Amino acid sequence: MNTKATKQQIREIYLSRRNGLSPEYRTSASRTICDEILKTREYSLAGTVLLYSAVRSEVSLEPLFYAVIASGRTAAFPRCGKNHTMEFRKTDSLSELAPGMLSIPEPSDGCRVIEDGEYENALCVIPCVAADVYGFRIGYGGGYYDRFLSRRRGVSRICVCFDAQVSDKPLPYGAFDERYTRLITEKRKVFL
Repeated sequence: MNTKATKQQIREIYLSRRNGLSPEYRTSASRTICDEILKTREYSLAGTVLLYSAVRSEVSLEPLFYAVIASGRTAAFPRCGKNHTMEFRKTDSLSELAPGMLSIPEPSDGCRVIEDGEYENALCVIPCVAADVYGFRIGYGGGYYDRFLSRRRGVSRICVCFDAQVSDKPLPYGAFDERYTRLITEKRKVFL
């Protein structure tokens, strides 16, 4: 079986696990995950924090967003473009987000694009469908984060998910899949 087909099977399994968590559990676990991110060295050094808008049953980063804003750091959310590209835009309020290209809330046209120099001390919080403890993740299959991170080698990378989404066995990966450097769930922290 090829890697693409295997990843799709894995997506189905882990999405089912994630969707099986109660909304109350996801809310509580999301807060725990955000609190753990705030304790990391990567966060303490970051001037810019690259977030994502949670959809469906993903880890919510709302508590982290409010902490970033309160600390005076720059918070930014992605906008998806053609050819599976992604750019981050400074976002001061969640009201600046509206459904975008993939029906995922994205920053409005009025939000400033993050400049290259701002990525030098940035932390990227990366969503996933499944992650392993070896630095690889499986997303939804669009490759947006892999393309973005391949051009931003200096950006710190924390992958977040619920513990039910973690595989202790290696997940399949391809030549263009980018690794994360830290994994945080509500139950564990993995640093590579």
